[in-house]
Amino acid sequence: MAAIQWLRRGLIYLLWAMLLLLGLWLLLLGREVFITVFALLYAGGPSWLRWRVSFLEKVFLLAAALLWMAFMILSEAYLESGMRKGRLGLHVARLAGPELLAVGAADLSLLLLQHGAMWLRWLILAIEFAAGGLLVWWAWVAEHRRAQRLPSSPGP
Repeated sequence: MAAIQWLRRGLIYLLWAMLLLLGLWLLLLGREVFITVFALLYAGGPSWLRWRVSFLEKVFLLAAALLWMAFMILSEAYLESGMRKGRLGLHVARLAGPELLAVGAADLSLLLLQHGAMWLRWLILAIEFAAGGLLVWWAWVAEHRRAQRLPSSPGP
């Protein structure tokens, strides 16, 4: 029995680590999009704008890192509750689906801002959006099936 508990806990932390790395990738992509937008806006501008952009980039990175840390703390508890309820797959899909869609949106923004059109980047974008969309769809369908199976409570 103790070995099964350790395996379950190991599975939770493996999934949590994958979500953590995906969130870190989103953080790095978001920073790159932020810098690229400001580089395009202030190209050839006065030198004092560079100091402002540097400050804003640091503020953005700090705020995004704090949000990422809060997401990681909450997602660990959410995954553990999913394991207790026997719905770990649904909980992973609810977390990873929107995260993959956000990574895809940041990657698409970066692709359009940098005017890159290599076929491999488009393939990666298609995989990110398809996987994220499928996870979100699966979580939505599973939740609505569960809601239909629950008996309705009698009225007053």
